[in-house]
Amino acid sequence: MEKLRKLIGAFNELGEAASVYKNQKFIAVNDLFAEIFEREVEALEGLPLLEICHNESIEMIRDFMQRRTVEDHGVPMNYNCTFITPNQPKLILNVIAIRLKDADGGILVIVRKA
Repeated sequence: MEKLRKLIGAFNELGEAASVYKNQKFIAVNDLFAEIFEREVEALEGLPLLEICHNESIEMIRDFMQRRTVEDHGVPMNYNCTFITPNQPKLILNVIAIRLKDADGGILVIVRKA
């Protein structure tokens, strides 16, 4: 877990909003990621991804999760997705998702405003 926190911390230093998602929940997020979603880091860690997705994006994300396999290590997937924040019911973000090789199936998620 410490390695994952250092990884997303490095993205924070680069000005990128990043998190690690595993077992259908965020397990680590950086400050910039929390800022975009208008929540505290602690409030996002442990939160299911689908809880902050807008309904129109849920099926797309489920499809992505089901078709990606362990053999896809390091292959980024880039798409636009709609999320919900306390003040923005339809926040459109560009998502880059990369399955991490040594994180036991975890996915690095980098988001940028679309």
